[in-house]
Amino acid sequence: MELEITATPRETLVWAPTVDAAQALRRTLVDDGYFIRDADPWELQQLGVIPDGAHLEFDPARIFDVTIGGEANATLHALSDDGHRLVWHPWQPYPARKVWGVTVLLPRRRQPHAAAGTSESADHFGGTVRSLRGLGLKISRENYATINKRSTAPRWSR
Repeated sequence: MELEITATPRETLVWAPTVDAAQALRRTLVDDGYFIRDADPWELQQLGVIPDGAHLEFDPARIFDVTIGGEANATLHALSDDGHRLVWHPWQPYPARKVWGVTVLLPRRRQPHAAAGTSESADHFGGTVRSLRGLGLKISRENYATINKRSTAPRWSR
């Protein structure tokens, strides 16, 4: 099952896809001795993470808090060891590769990038050349070579 994660300095929220899945996960984790708290949107609201008009998506029945630090590390490792995929929630600002020492995947892009179909490409001596950063297909030293402006001559000294 794919679980979404949101982390703040005071809480780590786990978002289950359904209410039934969240209740089953809570029951399993509590039975195994992990500390689980009810989710509260207060800190996300204070940080301004919840987009305007999306506050109804925060359903405490399908979201639970696994706290922070060592507790969160142990709980998230238990979830990933059970075969669950941990993915950042779209509300998470600046997602990192890990939270509390556990790898969290970046969310898949739901829409293709606007410039994905607009890049130019051409074959040049058997190799594909692409238009990078709007530079066009002009092959020149300035476009495709890293220019080193440092002098290679030895420094003059007395």
